[in-house]
Amino acid sequence: MRTLQATDAQAPDLAALVAELTAESPEFAALWERYDVRRRRAEQKTFRHPQAGEFTLTAEVLHLGEEGQRSTVHQADPDSRYQDAPAVLSAATSFLPPKGRSD
Repeated sequence: MRTLQATDAQAPDLAALVAELTAESPEFAALWERYDVRRRRAEQKTFRHPQAGEFTLTAEVLHLGEEGQRSTVHQADPDSRYQDAPAVLSAATSFLPPKGRSD
């Protein structure tokens, strides 16, 4: 929510939500007051896919322009045991028919 606030500090809906949560939740109020804000760069995410199995990728969020648009890029760390996971996932899903089709 701090990221949203940074992009539009005057957003009335966000201000109302923060006010409501602060009034109703002492825990939220304490956390909001701490102002622990940092932009996430990269983090590990573990996925479990029925055909490709379990694998861990690094996810990085790229911020695009002033409108708050973001794109998330997932990649396997080089030389990790998961480096082939994206190719396995692509192969496992390339033979599935699109949703809504049964051919």
